[in-house]
Amino acid sequence: MPVGRVVAVSKAKALATISVPRTHLERIRYVDDHPGRISVAYAKLKDASEDARYDLIRLTRAESELLHDRYFLRLKAHLESVGFGWDSLEPVPKRVEEKN
Repeated sequence: MPVGRVVAVSKAKALATISVPRTHLERIRYVDDHPGRISVAYAKLKDASEDARYDLIRLTRAESELLHDRYFLRLKAHLESVGFGWDSLEPVPKRVEEKN
């Protein structure tokens, strides 16, 4: 699957084309290429997501807010600082299951 392209305005107000990682592999490669504070934030969010999906671990509201405030906002701030605009990302179409 090709990497999506998003046109965004950087801090310097110059137009830039940012490659948006769409698959798990693309996201992992992006995080590996941008070590530091986002690798920890990404890993924490990924682990919590997998725990919820695969191990059915439920988070309390306080735990969810902690993940959001400590890790999601950090990751979001990094992406915005490199010119990634949330509003410019096309929504991923919902999968429609066929009825047999």
